[in-house]
Amino acid sequence: MSKEPLMKIRDGLITATVWENTPKSDEGENTRLSIELNRSYKDGDTWKTTSSFSQTELLKVARLAERTYDAIQNHRAQERAA
Repeated sequence: MSKEPLMKIRDGLITATVWENTPKSDEGENTRLSIELNRSYKDGDTWKTTSSFSQTELLKVARLAERTYDAIQNHRAQERAA
């Protein structure tokens, strides 16, 4: 994975982070994306993250996943146009 994410999309305390990975193989370079979905929470004075979501957060997670998909598609379209 790269050191910096390609993009981060937030909805409140839930974040979708998109990572770009370009492994080299015999066929050349093929860019792949991986997506992390996390929720931030505070434990005392310390902020932490988890990939666990409550039932009431599922719709927000689904909508954030859809927004992330759309952002990736727009990013790829801009890359092709350049």
